[in-house]
Amino acid sequence: MTVVHTERDDHIRIISARKATKNEKQQFIKDPDMLEEYDFSKGVRGKYAKRYAEGTNMVIIEPDVFKYFPDHDAVNDALRSLAAIFDKQKKNHPKTKV
Repeated sequence: MTVVHTERDDHIRIISARKATKNEKQQFIKDPDMLEEYDFSKGVRGKYAKRYAEGTNMVIIEPDVFKYFPDHDAVNDALRSLAAIFDKQKKNHPKTKV
């Protein structure tokens, strides 16, 4: 299995995974990070390919902010509230840049 991923602090995001070629298997057979107990047998090929191809807005939240916004719902709710304030400010002061 060949996996493309990103890492930041203690978060890992898997971008894609595919069956490894013979050459790749030989190259990584002694990789200490790939443990025998890792099981990708129930993985679904291309599960997120369409969404990835369409693009995604990924934002890394710093640890001091993460304690207030622990998941995507909390972030989205806060940003929607902020957007509503911006919209209201634009209506009341049309020449003000937000």
